Amino acid sequence: MSSGLIRNQMGRKVTVCVGVTPALQRTLRFSSLVLGDVNRCSAEPLESASGKATNVARVVRLLNHYFADLREDGTTEAVLVEFSGGETGKKYRSLLGFESVYVETKAATRICQTLLVDGEGEATELVEEAINPSEAEWSLFAETLAKQTAAIGDVSQCVGVLTGSPPPGSSPQIYKELLLVASARGLRFIVDSQKTPLSEALEARPWLVKINLQELEKTSFRQCTTEHELRDTSYGLINAGARNVVVTKGKDSVWLFSGDDMSTYYELNPPKVQCRNPIGSGDSMAAGIAFYTSTRSKESLSQLENLVEAVRFGIACGSANAETETPGTVIPSRPFELVNSVTVKVRTVTSGV
Repeated sequence: MSSGLIRNQMGRKVTVCVGVTPALQRTLRFSSLVLGDVNRCSAEPLESASGKATNVARVVRLLNHYFADLREDGTTEAVLVEFSGGETGKKYRSLLGFESVYVETKAATRICQTLLVDGEGEATELVEEAINPSEAEWSLFAETLAKQTAAIGDVSQCVGVLTGSPPPGSSPQIYKELLLVASARGLRFIVDSQKTPLSEALEARPWLVKINLQELEKTSFRQCTTEHELRDTSYGLINAGARNVVVTKGKDSVWLFSGDDMSTYYELNPPKVQCRNPIGSGDSMAAGIAFYTSTRSKESLSQLENLVEAVRFGIACGSANAETETPGTVIPSRPFELVNSVTVKVRTVTSGV
């Protein structure tokens, strides 16, 4: 069963967020955490609707509401297309805070838990794997996604985000198939995934691949211990079909490589912030890139400088997320305050290491 179709309003720009593994998220805080012992929470647990695409949609909506107060044009609507099932799916949707386009599954929506320790900036994540939807559910999902993207009038200033790993047991080509359906009319897509699903998806020529260093190494079967290895491996993704590649390394430098100019690449450094919970920072970064891109003029979207600025803003969003306790959320004004603290270094292939 599908929840129905949400159509964008005339003149609105849309960020289509595709989520095949949503989660009911519980965030637990402890004064200390000892494996093999009884650990009691030091604060009331926080429950939220989560999952990578869910986080992206939420952050885009937060940014849009804030941005809309600043100016009358340039705002973007987030549409979340997802699976949902069982009682946990109902609880998830009640916590979501906005209406999504969902395909109901017989399997219940998963539960994931984040463990935080007072005074520490790191998080322990307990991830329940999603159950693979049935073949009929996958078919309905692809059909629903196709209808949703077809409902967008002008895709030139719209962005799609396909993020996360598909459920175990799903087809290795599932992301490629969804991208071909969703991007048939020219919708730009950000893909944040890894391993075989990403390798197969490259055939659909996504606009941007966002990947962290460990995922890049697992996808390419190469160690990237030097800048030269990182650069060559990233260009390998571009040669395989990606138009642009962003590589993250936690709180360290972010690297941007573009197929439009393979003689130049960029090192971007995040601002220093007080980290409360880093979970969801990558999703918030993808949301920032999508939001910035969809609020630009049609004429500027082909300019590499705009992509660099989009990644800068995405980094600011990721940093803003780390300052909050709930994964996949930001104080809407904060990325606009942080973006000028994101530094950019232009590198050339000849000057690279």
